[in-house]
Amino acid sequence: MATDPSVRGNPTQGRRRKALAALATLVAILAVLAISGLGAKGIDQLTGEGPPLSYTVEETGHGCSSIVYLPARLVPGTRRQLPPRDWTAFERRPGAKFVGGDIVRVSVEGGSARELTLTGIRFSVEKRHRPGGAVFAGPCNESVEGRGFLADLEAQPPRLIASSASGEGLFSPIGLGATSRRPVVFPWTVSLARRPLRLFVVVEAHHCYCVWSARIPWVSGDDRGVIKVDNGGRGYTVVGIEGLSSFAPLAGKWHQYRVAQAQN
Repeated sequence: MATDPSVRGNPTQGRRRKALAALATLVAILAVLAISGLGAKGIDQLTGEGPPLSYTVEETGHGCSSIVYLPARLVPGTRRQLPPRDWTAFERRPGAKFVGGDIVRVSVEGGSARELTLTGIRFSVEKRHRPGGAVFAGPCNESVEGRGFLADLEAQPPRLIASSASGEGLFSPIGLGATSRRPVVFPWTVSLARRPLRLFVVVEAHHCYCVWSARIPWVSGDDRGVIKVDNGGRGYTVVGIEGLSSFAPLAGKWHQYRVAQAQN
């Protein structure tokens, strides 16, 4: 049975249609990733030549021991309320910022044969005017254990002051200490074969109202990229404690302490 030439087409047109279809599919996938918030994690998985490499970034604070800044408009109402039982919800309320320091957890996953080399870490800091407000302190003292970096945001330029390549590195509420610590030396190669890499980026700032971000360049085989620690491009905020009135729970109520002074 004869075939209509207009239906048969030609090989060049067929290849072009397939290429356009593949491009449309890729654009659709990237759009879904952007809408769903996967961002750089999903794009890394699509563009890597080796086994999939992905990462997530999450600001964790210091748990129940966080010190939180609230802008002036929120202070009177907060003081009239009882101290919260759910401190995590309190520190994540709109307008709240971490005081004196911040902790961001980076988790990197790769294929079974992946080795990842981190070639450095670079910090960017923008110092802004601090609006009026007050400090509210958490009710306990806890720490986080793991690998990580501690940076002084107020140094010119911002610089690392401690690091731990060991899972025994201990992050205190403000600062990094460890009973057994092996500093990170760049380039730093870690294996992702057995478990994901969990890395804490800890920063300190005692005077400034600082908006900060970090970039961690990496290489794995022929692939390379940058882990962006930047809150989706918005940066993270740390508020210096100097000159702020402080409140902490006492007998089930907020008790005001003397005006806080900056640490040296």
